[in-house]
Amino acid sequence: MFKTVKRKRLFFVMLAGACTTGIILAFSSGPPLARTGDFGENTCLECHLGNSLNAPGGSLSISGVPANYEPGQTYQIQVTVMRSGQQRWGFELATRAVSNAQQAGTLVSTDANTQISSFNGIQYITHTSGGTFLGSAQGMWTFDWTAPAVPVGTVSFGAAGNAANGNFSNSGDFIYTARVTSEPAQVVDNPITLLFPHLAVGSGYRTVFNLFNAGGSAVIGTLSLTQTDGAPLTVRLGSIQASSTQVNIPPGGTQVITADPINEGDILRVGWAKVESAGGSPEGAETFRQFINGTLVGIVGILSSPPVDVATILVDSN
Repeated sequence: MFKTVKRKRLFFVMLAGACTTGIILAFSSGPPLARTGDFGENTCLECHLGNSLNAPGGSLSISGVPANYEPGQTYQIQVTVMRSGQQRWGFELATRAVSNAQQAGTLVSTDANTQISSFNGIQYITHTSGGTFLGSAQGMWTFDWTAPAVPVGTVSFGAAGNAANGNFSNSGDFIYTARVTSEPAQVVDNPITLLFPHLAVGSGYRTVFNLFNAGGSAVIGTLSLTQTDGAPLTVRLGSIQASSTQVNIPPGGTQVITADPINEGDILRVGWAKVESAGGSPEGAETFRQFINGTLVGIVGILSSPPVDVATILVDSN
């Protein structure tokens, strides 16, 4: 009986050790989901034992989160885990609306160091095997977050990170957490000052808005792009992907805003645009530019118009 018990106990210990090794190897290619420490979730400390959460000497930071997010705009986010003496790194982050803990916006992996997975309707971005930076002095990951198409109130960026010693066990590692919030951009109820009746983006077309301030004070407002069905038209506006961008023109100054397709192969999309602003005296014109194989082949210009309640349109009935 003693020998039987001893063999069972030995088998159990060996099995437990094999499972632990398997778990640690699996975590190097991505941690279990729902371990950010935000919204009541557990953290990586659930498996990596021996050190207290957020122990002095290390840190996890989240940068690039806008203080005020613009609906539909894309932001580059960076997560960094640091602790002297450690040499392997991991993280997990999610973005949720504080009001209801639901997914807020869209996380986008932009290189091989990160990956996206989902659990219970929430996106989690985590490290990959190649993104553990074995032997490096810190772990640093960059990725994109596209804000919700409509404001959802305060958005929480909650993350947990692992500063590991690289010994392929669950000992000697330090777990850190961080939480950063972003508020929706303040809505300014400005009047519509300019209307552009048509715009075209994609299939070789891009639209350029040339804005001028003929007034004695600055024009401050927003240029918004809309599809023909009334939905926001998201394009590339300079370095961002969005359906709107800020207008800020000093007295006598100009501002040029180009609406490009997000990808060169995008299909043609059309719509209209408006400028809502205060101050100054805005004027503008737009040009449609057509490119074939990267060569400009045509330009058509249209003047903007002020908003009107009633207009007369001449129609030839013949």
